[in-house]
Amino acid sequence: SDSANDDWAAVTINSTGGTATASTAANVVGALDLAAGNTMQTLEINATTSFTSGTIVGWDTTSATANKGAITIKGAGAVSIGTLDNAVESVNASTNSGGVTATLSNQTDFQFTGSTGADVITTGAVLSTSTAAPGSVSGGEGSDTLVVAGSTHISATVGAKYTGFETLQVQNGVSVDLDNIAGVTDLTINQAGTATGLTDLSAAQAAKVKIAGTGAGVVTVGVKSAATVGQVDTVTLTIDDGAAAVADLVVTAPVMTGVENLVINAA
Repeated sequence: SDSANDDWAAVTINSTGGTATASTAANVVGALDLAAGNTMQTLEINATTSFTSGTIVGWDTTSATANKGAITIKGAGAVSIGTLDNAVESVNASTNSGGVTATLSNQTDFQFTGSTGADVITTGAVLSTSTAAPGSVSGGEGSDTLVVAGSTHISATVGAKYTGFETLQVQNGVSVDLDNIAGVTDLTINQAGTATGLTDLSAAQAAKVKIAGTGAGVVTVGVKSAATVGQVDTVTLTIDDGAAAVADLVVTAPVMTGVENLVINAA
């Protein structure tokens, strides 16, 4: 394209019209190159109705303010923007009520402010705990889900950087110690062929564990202080891949050291 006409520093997307259904989203596009000259610094998405895109590129990677891309999301529509380009440093969805779905970039000082709807955020890096350039991811109001893509993304030092998430999902091959993150009430294990797990669950958390994946990978569900003599522990597993079609899910017998009772619910 003609670079004289696409070197935008600020871009706005207005999403209006279209009707979303239970199975079909409205206003769906693929990957977007919004500034072929790689000059974009800010993107505002005004979602009166829902908006879904693939990865959005065209961000500034060369100027004095490179790699500080900022996205603001407003409106009542649900917004899904795929995996964020690594030049994106922040997303502010505090004035959106439809919910945001995104995979964060690899910037360690990433700042995310969630909507008042149901956000689904996938981790992208080990966030910085420094005072000079700290990372922070807040689900805000609503019932929000944090999808953990790497075991090192939630640790004793980094876990406090994630707040306001009610559901925590571990992806295949990821393990998380629940002592390292506060506020989580519901848990999902999306296992496949690699060992995946959750440890130090409270009794309340152990009653709300969902197995969403299928595969022969070892699944560990560790209840806090389960080895204590006289403590009777129960883990309740819901087996549900979320798909409408009926399918067999392969689940290896979970490792639950010290747990006396296992309850399985098939959804």
